[in-house]
Amino acid sequence: MMNQAVNRAFYQGIGAYVNCLNNLRIQDLQITMKMIEDEAQHVILNKDNASKILNYARDNIEDVILKNRGGEYGGHGFIAEFAEAGIVNARRAFEGLNPIVKVLNDNGPADLLIGRNTIQMKFYNNLRDELAQSFHYSKKMKMMFPKDHVLIYEKIMAGAKEVEFNGKKLSIKQITDIRQMINDITKSKGLTSYKSWMKSSVLNYDDAQRNSINSILDSEEKNICKTVRLKQQELNRKRLVAQKNSLPRIKEANKIARNAAFLQGGLALMSAVYGKYKEGKTIFEFEQSDWLDCGLETVEGAVKGCISGYAIYGLTNVFKMSAPNASAFVTASYGMVDIITKLRTNEITEDEFINFITINTLDTTLATIGSCVGQTLIPVPVLGAVVGSIATSIIWEIGKGILSDREQELIQDYRENLDNHIKNLDDKYKIIFNDIMDKYHKLGRLQDYSFDLSINTRLRFEYSIELAEYIGVSNDEILHDLSEIDSYFLS
Repeated sequence: MMNQAVNRAFYQGIGAYVNCLNNLRIQDLQITMKMIEDEAQHVILNKDNASKILNYARDNIEDVILKNRGGEYGGHGFIAEFAEAGIVNARRAFEGLNPIVKVLNDNGPADLLIGRNTIQMKFYNNLRDELAQSFHYSKKMKMMFPKDHVLIYEKIMAGAKEVEFNGKKLSIKQITDIRQMINDITKSKGLTSYKSWMKSSVLNYDDAQRNSINSILDSEEKNICKTVRLKQQELNRKRLVAQKNSLPRIKEANKIARNAAFLQGGLALMSAVYGKYKEGKTIFEFEQSDWLDCGLETVEGAVKGCISGYAIYGLTNVFKMSAPNASAFVTASYGMVDIITKLRTNEITEDEFINFITINTLDTTLATIGSCVGQTLIPVPVLGAVVGSIATSIIWEIGKGILSDREQELIQDYRENLDNHIKNLDDKYKIIFNDIMDKYHKLGRLQDYSFDLSINTRLRFEYSIELAEYIGVSNDEILHDLSEIDSYFLS
């Protein structure tokens, strides 16, 4: 009896351990999914902010074109200013950063303010004339040129002797003059490198023209949308990885089985040593045969613990049984094997067999009854019938493949006697009994439907709700639809 209590406590402890690990995995999944959903929301929010910035740039550029600001030859300068601010700030907004480029638009010496730096933009179709404008501004003024022009300047300053501009090769004299002009500007500003004052636009010269700027902005928007799709695909991959990581793992099952084997083996060793002590032997008096007996019991306990660990982990994670029920189920399974062995070796009588095997499933039976009726009190005349009926169902389930014909006949005789007892109940008690058993059978079907992956998700979701209602979960604690699920996980 003491061993049975110890074993029950052991299996309950393993069940609690499995339940803890399962809950940790679920918590990790919830935290990870919350982070992923937050990131997904930021992607959409940043995309919307970027689109607003590009649209603002479009409106300003459209105003420049309609009012013909700058005339035929100077309009592209104003277009370049608003496009530069729009594209740079939109890219930053998509990354969750604040705008950094501001169009001054005040007829002052500077066109842009980038951070704390004042910038003068020059978009000329002549390299020397473009550079020469730098001499007209203060030493602190930084100059911004078209991206394709800056690439040419960089090649020249790197010592290139063959450079093309607008499809034509520049002469050695042109290259030399441009290099000298850049050096002169650098010197006039009191600097040592042209890179300290020369800035590259995100636009090429041809981009900032009336007939091309809209397609440039459209292309920028398409690039942002493409990046959004890529980010969303990456987030979907993260979701799949998170879900995969939250699934039961053989590595985790091995860990539980290993720990269970270690603990059960230790308990078996202590029990064996204590048994020898009760026989009158101290540990110092153990002979080789005594240690051999202890060793065999330790190995048997370790194997039993290992199997129990795997069984409880499998029942909770594969068959979706609660950890306490899984522990009770494993306890009942081992207990049944022990009782059957004692019957077959004539250690117990047939009457004792029925009593012991019913008591053995009592934990599982009462847990099942609790799931069916919750806190409702069952009248005493009905209680025995309910316990017996559910107990025999559990016995048949556990005993598949291990009960002999003789043992099945004994259980069947017990079942027939129980049925006769139920028939003799008062009608009011029969109604209560039938109601409880209907709930028991429906609970079994609901469990099947709720966790059956072969039926559609919506149906499983509805059956899961119904299951929660049947086992007494408060209505305000049940998630009924997608909006409630989103609110729960994202709030």
